[in-house]
Amino acid sequence: MQSLTISDALSNQTGGIAILGDSVNYAGPWSELYPEHQTYNFGINRDTAQGYYSMLVRLSKVCLMMGINDLSLEFS
Repeated sequence: MQSLTISDALSNQTGGIAILGDSVNYAGPWSELYPEHQTYNFGINRDTAQGYYSMLVRLSKVCLMMGINDLSLEFS
């Protein structure tokens, strides 16, 4: 897995897979699960849906798993 900022990944138009989400995504072995694709892990421990909603632009694929931390804040 390559380490880039979200800005770098978006501006490079890589066509890779962005992994966005909370601690579940942060800890995932995404490059092993998708070895044929460039993966960018932007999982943020304890983040909420509102925190990463605006990042969903200009990527060919997005793996989105979110909402668990929202439950504790009564958003879901």
